[in-house]
Amino acid sequence: MAFLTCTDMDDTFEVVIFPTLYKKVEPWLTQHTIFIIKGANDSGSQSLKIKAQDLLPLDLVRTQGFGITEMRATLPHPFDTTILSQLQALIIPGQTIFTLCFIRQQKMVQLTTKTKITVTQGLMEFAQQHHITINLEW
Repeated sequence: MAFLTCTDMDDTFEVVIFPTLYKKVEPWLTQHTIFIIKGANDSGSQSLKIKAQDLLPLDLVRTQGFGITEMRATLPHPFDTTILSQLQALIIPGQTIFTLCFIRQQKMVQLTTKTKITVTQGLMEFAQQHHITINLEW
């Protein structure tokens, strides 16, 4: 079990990491400094305290797609169809469900690939350059 004192731009808060999660994240606590924390606010506490359900190093998420279970990419409207072939060239098989969303004939179309993908930094940079909105779930 561990207690972390964390800060963001607005406040300092405590994160409680219970034993099962601690076994998973212990090596990361000394190797990384910025984390994505999934958890619940401990409403019984006087100060802000989060009971962690998961904790992932941001740099592993950004560079390796680590821990991401679903990626939803929404293309701008209108979009150049050459983006699709460029996007396809960047996709590497992996563990993440990928859904592509776009507007066609004034309706939102959502296509989920059969093959799961790996979320890479190159894919994220491509999305940013082409104004593709990305939503990630983990």
